[in-house]
Amino acid sequence: MNLATECRYNGKIISIQAALVIRDANKSLVHPFQCTACGQLLRAHRRSKTLPSHFKHRDKKAVCEKFDDGR
Repeated sequence: MNLATECRYNGKIISIQAALVIRDANKSLVHPFQCTACGQLLRAHRRSKTLPSHFKHRDKKAVCEKFDDGR
C-alpha cells in the first residue's frame, strides 16, 4: 500500500502533519491540498488504528498511478 504523506499546498510541498495543522486551524474552509503525482484535490486524514496519517483523493473514483487511498 502506497499512501500519500506529502501534498502541494499554495505552490509548496508540505507534509501530512503540516496539512493537519492547517486543516484543524480552519475547519470551515476547503483547503486546496493537491496530489504531488496527479494534481487532483486531496483530504488530510489523521492516523487510525490500521493506517498512519495520510491523504486521500477527494474524488473517490480518482485514479492515481502513484498513490492508492488505503481502500
